[in-house]
Amino acid sequence: MKLNGERKLDIFLKQVEENVCDYLEKQKDRFPSYQRLVNKFRSRYTFWSEISTMTNEIIEIVNELCIAKFFLEESTNPCKRLEYEPKHESTDQSIDFSLELQNNTRKIYCDVKTIHPDFINDWDKFERAVKHKFIPDNITVHIDKDSGGGEYWHHWTAARTKMLDHIIAFEKKILIMGLNEEINVMLFCGNGFQLRLDLLEDFADRYKVGRYRHDDIFSKMERHHMESNEITFLNNVDYIAYAERHDYEITIRKFVGSVQGPRN
Repeated sequence: MKLNGERKLDIFLKQVEENVCDYLEKQKDRFPSYQRLVNKFRSRYTFWSEISTMTNEIIEIVNELCIAKFFLEESTNPCKRLEYEPKHESTDQSIDFSLELQNNTRKIYCDVKTIHPDFINDWDKFERAVKHKFIPDNITVHIDKDSGGGEYWHHWTAARTKMLDHIIAFEKKILIMGLNEEINVMLFCGNGFQLRLDLLEDFADRYKVGRYRHDDIFSKMERHHMESNEITFLNNVDYIAYAERHDYEITIRKFVGSVQGPRN
């Protein structure tokens, strides 16, 4: 039986409450600040249950809840203590999670950002990119105007822009908080469509290796943007990670702790 949007969302929200929020509450000995995260969901539950469509706000908050559960359920290197938005005396800004693992002496700080660009037709921008040779000469982009090509282009370009913006903001927080001796992880969440893992691999390689891959579609555009705006990396993020969760699911389908492109 096919569910209408309102019923589907209501069932999903109940699943999050019963399978994720309740789990986190039971882990309060290891996750003493669980209420700050769980209350973000519960305070909006009634409002969300009255609407019939999935929203970006729901996706972002549920991603954080599911990531917290994923960390606590890890068995290979169990999490001894998890904190949500731990306070730091040097700034009002916060990093989403800090983790203490059983087999690690260094604390891990993890900022979680969901990338889910809107469905916007940017075909004109794609044509301009081709016309002005913003795409490397060795790369041909195969998208069709009448088959959602403009929306694909918007998803790809918007996602790449967000990757850059988020990692620069995270770098600054690491610097302000003096966390260079800790392990710092930038975790990007997506649903497998609006954020493609292969495009994140290109960005991660650029960040970690210090040069663009030969098959990076956005190398010329990003280089131009960074040079024009005098943007440079501090390179204090140790790992770029990826988590995939489909919008109406409550489990992480795929997790990559250190994203990197194919090695030839």
